[in-house]
Amino acid sequence: MDRITRRTALARLSAVPFAPLAARLRAQARPAGLRRIFPGNYHTLLLEPDGALKGWPTGPTQNRSGELGQGHVDVLEKYRLRSIPGLTDVVAVSAGFDHSLALLKDGSIRAWGGNKFGQVGDGTTVDRATPVLVPGIGKAIAIAANAVSVAVLADGRALTWGHNLSRSLGRPWKEDGTPAATPAVVPGVINGRAVSVGNAHVLVLTQAETIVSWGWDAFGQAGQGTANELGVPAGAVKGVTGVHSVTASGNSSYAFLNDGRIVCWGTGRSWISVRGGAADVRGRGNRTPILLNVDGLDNG
Repeated sequence: MDRITRRTALARLSAVPFAPLAARLRAQARPAGLRRIFPGNYHTLLLEPDGALKGWPTGPTQNRSGELGQGHVDVLEKYRLRSIPGLTDVVAVSAGFDHSLALLKDGSIRAWGGNKFGQVGDGTTVDRATPVLVPGIGKAIAIAANAVSVAVLADGRALTWGHNLSRSLGRPWKEDGTPAATPAVVPGVINGRAVSVGNAHVLVLTQAETIVSWGWDAFGQAGQGTANELGVPAGAVKGVTGVHSVTASGNSSYAFLNDGRIVCWGTGRSWISVRGGAADVRGRGNRTPILLNVDGLDNG
């Protein structure tokens, strides 16, 4: 099976701008009856209030990997908003690097697009131009995708599949860079309720309103105070409690607290992490969580 070095993979990921943080935050859950936008790297998805899903390309690949989920459409049709066939009752979506996940009302997951590293999760490494069922899931309640795919189940466990860049699969028996084409349980996650994926790190929000993390931590984006790759979850991110929601963006992490404050750690292309009003221009990142401090933001 093809493998890819960390340096090459990160260069590829960095070559295409990740969706701005503000856009990703706007894509989070909204009241019923509103359309929701989910920007990926090469495509964007639109979830309609009735659970139908549509998409259009936003990058140079021209649906090369099937990331639009619309089959191999004519080149003149690629830049139109088109429905993704075979999908109904979609309740959540995640647009990844060159593939996507859709969570259906019954808890099942459909996936499509690039599958070189098994990120579609159907047991193959064949690109899928239309949605396919991800087997072995049971009932999922949350999904996230980039080069790795993650699902949180109704029983609180987390499953991963796809690329293992910087050990983002969270599996201790998987060597860095070795992909997985089928979902498997991440040890140590027992009460998850939401998930977000950055470049190569994963954040899971728990029922206890804490955050469990793993993956690449070179800039502190996993929030564990190290510069190492975390092949398995290292416990809750210290000092961050009362969390309402989480967002991983590039090499940055954000926790939105119940009291309205925002805590951040890490750094990266899409970072806005600031300490004491002065940006960390040297790119070392914040290895431990701090209150987000930017001009014009009332953050307690």
